[in-house]
Amino acid sequence: MEQGRLRALLPIGVFLVSFLGMGIISGDFNHMPTVVGFLLALMTAFFQDRSLNFDEKIKVITKGVGDENIITMCLIFLAAGGFSGAVKAAGGADSTVNFCLSILPSSVAVMGLMLIGCFISLSMG
Repeated sequence: MEQGRLRALLPIGVFLVSFLGMGIISGDFNHMPTVVGFLLALMTAFFQDRSLNFDEKIKVITKGVGDENIITMCLIFLAAGGFSGAVKAAGGADSTVNFCLSILPSSVAVMGLMLIGCFISLSMG
């Protein structure tokens, strides 16, 4: 069995340092999109192996991305983002909160807000 090298983890380290570092420095982890951190890690991995030419590197990346589990994960990510954007644009979350608060008595408002938040977050993925 071939021994792995520690530098193979460099792209993961770049992703964690860039994403967590930006989140800690700015105080908001939504300040930098996750995709930007992923692209930085991908570029790091791309420049790491100088023995392969550009075309071979692209083939390696697309072979890994073509795995059925990776494609399924990407489709779920895209569908959740699309649904979340559509609900936000239509005002669905605000409407749901206002509707539920108008039905619930004030004595259970705190518990109701938690249940409404759970419902909306579950619906948006």
